[in-house]
This record gives sequence, C-alpha cells and structure tokens, in this order.
Amino acid sequence: MDEKITAALSQISTRSATKKSSSGGTTTIINNTNTQSGTYYIPLSGTGSTTSLDWVEIPRTETEVNWDEYGADKQITWDAYAKVYQGNGKVSLRLYDKTNKVAVGNSELETGSQDSVHLVSGGLSVWAGKNTYVVQAKTATGYEGFFESGRIKIIVN
Repeated sequence: MDEKITAALSQISTRSATKKSSSGGTTTIINNTNTQSGTYYIPLSGTGSTTSLDWVEIPRTETEVNWDEYGADKQITWDAYAKVYQGNGKVSLRLYDKTNKVAVGNSELETGSQDSVHLVSGGLSVWAGKNTYVVQAKTATGYEGFFESGRIKIIVN
C-alpha cells in the first residue's frame, strides 16, 4: 500500500518537506503547488466606482494569493475593465497589498475613456508568500470612475 501512495504522490505537482516528530516518527507535509506550466487566473469579483481624488478600496475585490503555490518561474500581470463618467478626466486603478501595506509595483492602470476599456499591466512586483490584495481606485477630476471587472494573471513556465 505504501508503494501505491508513493506512486500517486509522485504524479501530483507538489513540494513537500519532511519533519521529524518528537516521538521519533516522520511527518510529510505536502503543500499543493501549481507548478505545472500554464496560465492561471484569479478573479477580482467586485465592481464599484468612486469620485475620490485619493486612493479608495473597491468593495468585494479582496483576494488572497499564496505565491509559493505557483513556483519560482512565473510572470504576473493584472487586467481590468474601467471607464470614467462622460470621459471627463481620468480614473486610475491599482492593486494594493494589504498584508505588506504597499501598492503593488507596476500595477497602476489608467483611462480617460467614457466607454469601458480593457487595461493590462506590465509585469507586477509582488512580495513572496501569502498576501491579501484589493483593487484601489481614484479619479483625477472628481468625475465618477468605474471599475467593472478585473483579474490577476499568472503564467507559470
């Protein structure tokens, strides 16, 4: 039976660590990882708008990501659909890392369009480990800016 378990575990894309217990036995801790090559999406489900000139959180966009689950060789971007009322001024969006209390590097997106447009970031700079993210928005003129949808994209090589 141990051979069947070992064979099954070897087919799963995981990282494991072996830890000696105080009773002399060993415990294998398995952390699931998405290290198989591919593209993964994490939805930022909420929608919202703001007239604030300062950064504010968009409700219901909070998500937790454990970057260790995606291995070391990955590219991370995010994209969103946004618009500003009557095309007056600009709306800016960014991802904010609530765990480390910093804006995510290279995450700021901007549009002055009155029609919904698809915005795509360049590569993001994120802190390792498990972090909680939220979408933040602000406007340049006080006209209402809208966040309609978004997602984080992870490409694992």
